[in-house]
Amino acid sequence: IIGVVVGVLALIAILLFAKSIYVVHQAESIIIERLGRFERVLKPGVSFIIPFIDSPRSFQWRMTQIDSNGSIVDTPTNSYRIDLRESVFNFLRQEVFTKDGVVVDVNALMYYHIDDVLKAVYEVDDLQVALSNTAQTQLKEVFGNMTFTQALGSQQQINEHLIKEFAKTFFNWGIHVERMELLDLLPKAQTSQAMKKQMIAERSRRGEFIRSEGNKASMRLG
Repeated sequence: IIGVVVGVLALIAILLFAKSIYVVHQAESIIIERLGRFERVLKPGVSFIIPFIDSPRSFQWRMTQIDSNGSIVDTPTNSYRIDLRESVFNFLRQEVFTKDGVVVDVNALMYYHIDDVLKAVYEVDDLQVALSNTAQTQLKEVFGNMTFTQALGSQQQINEHLIKEFAKTFFNWGIHVERMELLDLLPKAQTSQAMKKQMIAERSRRGEFIRSEGNKASMRLG
């Protein structure tokens, strides 16, 4: 019986020890809450907490990776380990209108790192949604102030503008923006077809005008 009791106590001790120790890797943080309230941030190294009273705060996020084929892969994650390294955030494709009424599909990537884990976790209910909504508003504003032709020739300026605007807002959420990259800037299929028809009609009109002028010149010479 004594042996059984000793074994049970040893098992409980091992369980308590496993629950109390956390090894935090380089370039990551863990937020610890005590009975549902913020307690402290664990830095890289070995840390101890009070089992069953302290617990790590989970962080929901969408990890974006670019595979060997250049394809963008988004993976939803829910982890208490917060990555502080430079990462990529994929702003999903959305429709925007240019100044001249062209409907454009826009897709962009943001390279960033988390500067302040407390702000990233506690300042907004859903950081991922907040970032996406801000980007949606900014992209609509930017493209709404230029024609489609201007937009095609101004991608670098658009990237710089987005970095400037995002940096001001995202700083309050613990995010440091490194750079932006517009991936796609494509007119919608129906818009593209309409543009092609317009170009064909314009070429036809010019051809008719040239032929008409040629006939007039021939009549005058005759």
